[in-house]
Amino acid sequence: MSGLGGNLTYKDRPLLITNLAVTDFGFYSETDPDTSVDKHHLLIKSIGLDLVYDSSVKVSKSCTQEGALKSILLSVNGPCPCEDCGYEYGIDVVKKVKNPGVLNDDYPDGGKSRFYGGSIASLAACASGEIADADKLTIEDDILTQILNDRNLGTREESIVDGKRVYLVTITEAATDAITITDADGSETILLNGGATMATALHDFNTDNTKGLVAFPKSSTQMFITSTAVGKLFTIVDGGGASTVTIDERYMWITARTIDSQFEVKFDYGFLTLERFNVAIIQTDAAFAGDFGYAMDGTAYTEALAANSQTLAASLIANADAGYYGATVSGNYKPIYCYSGVYEYKIKSLGTAGCTLLAHYSGAGTYPNLTWQDVFREFSEMKHLNGLSHIVSTSMPVTGDKFCKITIEKDNTIANMHGASHSDGYRQAQTIYIKQGSGSTHLWDASNYMWESLTDSATFAVDSDINDLIVAWGTHGSLANPGIL
Repeated sequence: MSGLGGNLTYKDRPLLITNLAVTDFGFYSETDPDTSVDKHHLLIKSIGLDLVYDSSVKVSKSCTQEGALKSILLSVNGPCPCEDCGYEYGIDVVKKVKNPGVLNDDYPDGGKSRFYGGSIASLAACASGEIADADKLTIEDDILTQILNDRNLGTREESIVDGKRVYLVTITEAATDAITITDADGSETILLNGGATMATALHDFNTDNTKGLVAFPKSSTQMFITSTAVGKLFTIVDGGGASTVTIDERYMWITARTIDSQFEVKFDYGFLTLERFNVAIIQTDAAFAGDFGYAMDGTAYTEALAANSQTLAASLIANADAGYYGATVSGNYKPIYCYSGVYEYKIKSLGTAGCTLLAHYSGAGTYPNLTWQDVFREFSEMKHLNGLSHIVSTSMPVTGDKFCKITIEKDNTIANMHGASHSDGYRQAQTIYIKQGSGSTHLWDASNYMWESLTDSATFAVDSDINDLIVAWGTHGSLANPGIL
């Protein structure tokens, strides 16, 4: 083969299938009479394409990904310039979109932003070279309140982020701790009577507090405490129990409001510390069944869905293989907050019924991928039909559709009497978008194949799907697996 020059590279011809049927694809094999080598054919019937498998074939697959809301923790640690002097502060939240200028008027350089800040007329006495904690609390209260007010304005241009307060506290296992919560309505002290383990301490806190707060673990001795409502202002101190509760850190938890628009936070150097915060919130009900599957740092884990959400949460907390990636324990059918440390929490499965992902927060922020809008843009003009585009119509995605994209590439050799090797090559590429859940559950049956032999027909069960067909195309006989991703 003398090469795969640009003039010999065939343009990809995308195909959209919103109602997959057995008549869309076929599979057959034949034996070359000259070489006695089996050739295995994949038929894409709607466009008349017959692909013969060989070692040059590459197959990849990707499916709709829901995306995740960007999530960060900000802690004020600004150096104290002087005592009794004025101090200005603020953060600039810059909106980021996946496709700037595509169906929106956002710019690549993040042209839309929000500023939240103000000034303190006179700083309190410095503390170890930093702003006093009372001033830090004032700054945090002001920024969180401004974010909440911006959210509630209801203007045409929606706000970019939500903000909550988060505390990180350390408890002493095997001892009775107490935590005092104060908000605009007064104070409340929660006794962690079952504090012998993190699970029982969480159960006490989440069951007994009336302030609208929720706790979930960072480790076997540390828990995060935040509010269920956006913008709620509260403080936490040791409640005078048998042992002392240590307040490790207080944060502003800043999250994107939608997965379609992420954000960056800009601030003066040294004013804040920023860290990523990876949390998934799931909800179970009385109908749930099957397994809850997830992965972190490339390792997959499975938790059997048990009698109720409290049992599932306890199982997550006790998962030593995953480190201490815990959850709330607060009774039956309550939201479960799962923290995954520095790793992204990858949800693999939510069982077969009764389990819902309420929110997925990612420190990096993940845009949705292969959405119905992405597919719609790909086929909006149907350029792949060339001259027929004005008379041929095709099904289009609708709101909420999910897709899988399969890409097949194959190199072919053709005769070339003018080349030194008397052969040349070209590359075929075919991309197929298939709506998930389309077509019959039992996709393949013998009456809709082009079969060479009954042996080929026996390769497929009646419930085989497109994955089975492509894998069989590559694994049939002595061929290698085509490597679907």
